[in-house]
Amino acid sequence: MRVSIKFVLAVAPVLLGMLFLPRAALAQVNNCPIEPASNVPIADGGIFTGTNCNLYSVGDVDSFVFNANNGDTYQLVLALNGAEPTDICLTLYDPNGRQIFSGLCTNLQGATYSVVTPQTLTTTGLYTMDITEPATGTVNYALSLERLYPFPPNAQQVALATVVAGDVTPLTDSNAFTFEGATSGKYEVSATLVTGSSQDLCMTVYEPGGASAGSGCTNFEGATFTVQIQFTPPQTGTYMAFLSEAGYDGTVAYNLEVSCLVGTCPPWPAISSLSPPSATAGGPGFTLTVNGSGFLSGATVQWNGSALGTSYVNGNQLTAAVPGSMIDAAGSASVVVVNPGVLGSNTATFTINPTAAITSPMPGITISDSLADFSWNAATGATQYQLSVGTTPGGTNIFSGTTTGTSQIVGSIPCADTVGGSIYVQLAAEVGGTFQPATDYTYTCKLGLGNFNGNGYQDLVWMNNSTQQVTVHYYDGTPDINDIGWNWLNEPGEPTGWVLVGAADFDGNGVPDLVWEYMPTGQVSVNYYGGPGGATYLGWNWLNEAGAPGWTVVAVADMNNDGVPDLIWQNNTTNQVTVNYYGGTGGAVYQGWNWLNSGGEPAGWRVVGAADFDGNGTPDLVWQYAPTRQVSVNYYGGAGGATYQGWSWLNEAGVLGWTVVGASDFNGDGVPDLVWQDDATAQVTVNYYGGTGGATYEGWNWLASSGFPGWTAVVPR
Repeated sequence: MRVSIKFVLAVAPVLLGMLFLPRAALAQVNNCPIEPASNVPIADGGIFTGTNCNLYSVGDVDSFVFNANNGDTYQLVLALNGAEPTDICLTLYDPNGRQIFSGLCTNLQGATYSVVTPQTLTTTGLYTMDITEPATGTVNYALSLERLYPFPPNAQQVALATVVAGDVTPLTDSNAFTFEGATSGKYEVSATLVTGSSQDLCMTVYEPGGASAGSGCTNFEGATFTVQIQFTPPQTGTYMAFLSEAGYDGTVAYNLEVSCLVGTCPPWPAISSLSPPSATAGGPGFTLTVNGSGFLSGATVQWNGSALGTSYVNGNQLTAAVPGSMIDAAGSASVVVVNPGVLGSNTATFTINPTAAITSPMPGITISDSLADFSWNAATGATQYQLSVGTTPGGTNIFSGTTTGTSQIVGSIPCADTVGGSIYVQLAAEVGGTFQPATDYTYTCKLGLGNFNGNGYQDLVWMNNSTQQVTVHYYDGTPDINDIGWNWLNEPGEPTGWVLVGAADFDGNGVPDLVWEYMPTGQVSVNYYGGPGGATYLGWNWLNEAGAPGWTVVAVADMNNDGVPDLIWQNNTTNQVTVNYYGGTGGAVYQGWNWLNSGGEPAGWRVVGAADFDGNGTPDLVWQYAPTRQVSVNYYGGAGGATYQGWSWLNEAGVLGWTVVGASDFNGDGVPDLVWQDDATAQVTVNYYGGTGGATYEGWNWLASSGFPGWTAVVPR
């Protein structure tokens, strides 16, 4: 059996009084980095061992660093990893670079294959260990670092008179156990070798402050197979038994037991169950029943470390008052029972379930005055939900009702004529016969996202392909969606080269404005509208005066949800897509940009619209493949609405001879619909969508059954 010289690194002077060759209780086994190994971090409980842990000649240095805090106690082990041709040495430096010791080496001739030395580390910070060899030769080594005090957080708790089985191996294992001790009793900690073990076992018991309460080892050759440590606790608190192998080879199996010899040894309390085991976030205070064993009169229940008002029922049950403020947020709480004398139990977890929360429409987004389909997650234990919608905080003038499901359609949301009006929504879950406190949500409300005449229904804009004259056709609602009249928006037209590429409300007056692009230069402007029927020209502004040759504006939508539309551009060659954000006066001040598709798409695919199909509050991109007329939607979210989140088919079969000219919610169900135009006849239809991701086809209707040859439809937003 190889013999080891042991040592301890201590931030405060602590007499450890034992000999062992352990691995950290928080084991993190790593191979060394490929040479050179310089300033390699080693964590508490860290081990470096493997084929890369080598020194090759005199002058070769491997260095490792670790953090130590004042008051901590560490144990460090450096060992030859098998039969090696030469020794290895250790030098330690403090955070200021001062050498604490050097030249601490193994001794092959003396059969000493590992090194340790007791040290007091007086400075908090980063310590450096250099490993060197005094003679030439390839040497493989192993290094471990163990924090002994404060006790390792993964130490296993042991109750009195309970036998625990374990095993340890050299440099790659050590076991830490904690138990409660009281000054009123005398204790014995015993570890007995299991038949078949061929190496000795060493054990040290540490007091709550880190000092040694005793240590010892078995003596296999002397037929002493049990190490016993008896002591009377100098203070009541948590003690630790630390076990490791005394030799270099083999596995040592053992049985550990903590016993009370004489006096009064208070039982270690143990929690078996909580009643109730969970509650809903935001609910009222309640009485918690803690079931278990070993509870003493005067015991307290702690909730995340804070003592609760506790009533002692008997040795197996306590009750405690939990105020509502402790369950105001979803998550979990740690529950511990503490007996008089600071004897703590195991930790039980109390679950705080999330309350019902609206998931669609996403809170804070802009909604139109069409119906809204509110959806929310299910709250644990809820039997029904109450939804209120109003134009004032807590108001119910729009809707108020209960449902046992997790969704509710509100038939009509009355909006003001301008962006900025608010709709207030409250949702509460009934749990245990009582409605929990309601959660408040606020939405910005805008009259008809593509509505010119203020009747709350989506309209359609037309541009003459030769003269660039522009009209608006007004529509009513479902089920038939009738064309109820029209008006000029631009009767004189625009010079050749200017093309109407979109329509949306940039100035926030509730009426969509026309976005024009000059194709030779890529310059972009906006024409503002208002007045009766939204058909009065109010002025214009540049959106991009410099232009962007080779790029075309393919959609207009509010990607970053700031209430101002943004321009979506597509490269005419690569099909890459970007978004330019706008704000400021008239919504015409450039605010920055983002990629929506930096990789581009194959030739033939073009963006033909942008609208929020999945209901997350961010517009999604609608693509059409020109050769087949197939249509897909790419979903977006995240910061600036620029994070791609997947895709779905909207029309996998395609419709030859028809082109998608835009997307918006025509039937008022909260999901955008596709507007198609026949390339030859200029007839226009709308295809309705719903379902998961807004990608399920649900029927169609005519918008212009006779068509307007020579004119192109544009869907305003």
